[in-house]
Amino acid sequence: MPSSSSGGFFQLFSTSNGHLQLVETIDASHKSAHTHLQDSTVINGHLHTLWDCQGQAAIEILDISMLDVSNEPEGVGWCIVLYPFEPDLTPAYLDKLFLSPSSLMDTFFSAIMCPGIFSTYTLCTAIDQYTDTC
Repeated sequence: MPSSSSGGFFQLFSTSNGHLQLVETIDASHKSAHTHLQDSTVINGHLHTLWDCQGQAAIEILDISMLDVSNEPEGVGWCIVLYPFEPDLTPAYLDKLFLSPSSLMDTFFSAIMCPGIFSTYTLCTAIDQYTDTC
């Protein structure tokens, strides 16, 4: 459940004896505010989360193996990994790129083929639109 101060919270459950039991409620970090959760998983005692931060991918990791979050302030212990900054493909940025003496096609193709230049949502929307037209 997102909030204005964080991306919400996570609840970890145990499935012992065929019953679902709440183990822990973990608040997301403050840096996850105004982002969209794309995926999460627990691997080897670490909670891994993937966020869409206005088109930029961010991964946050929290060691939950020996964590008592009830005594921790909200968001403590999260380690964030951000994809390196990529400039937006604005008309002004493309005009700047096209001033270089290289081929127009090569310049444009390398600008749009940079990893991370398009968010997952943008790519899914483009594929859906392409599929619908075919």
